[in-house]
Amino acid sequence: MPVKLCRVLTRATSFEPDARYESVEEFKRQIDRATPAVALMPDAVGSLVSNDGTIAITRTTKKAGFTVEGLINGRRRSAGRRTGQTDAEADKHVRSLVTRHSY
Repeated sequence: MPVKLCRVLTRATSFEPDARYESVEEFKRQIDRATPAVALMPDAVGSLVSNDGTIAITRTTKKAGFTVEGLINGRRRSAGRRTGQTDAEADKHVRSLVTRHSY
């Protein structure tokens, strides 16, 4: 979850009523600002696809390691190969890419 969205939800659910948003409209505006326009969601094992279909990150695992490829509008924009890593390490790498490029 984006940090900005966490802050909005924390304020909205504050124990102190004075710390909460004054209206539902203000709360909605803040959620809209904190939510990324394009979000990446799991599509298949090792793959993520944006909600608008323009971005894809795929991971292919082979015996020696894994390859991560980034596509924007169907065209390759980045690719990387790592050797000697487990599936868990490959998934962690993909999550780090998503975190860096989501907002």
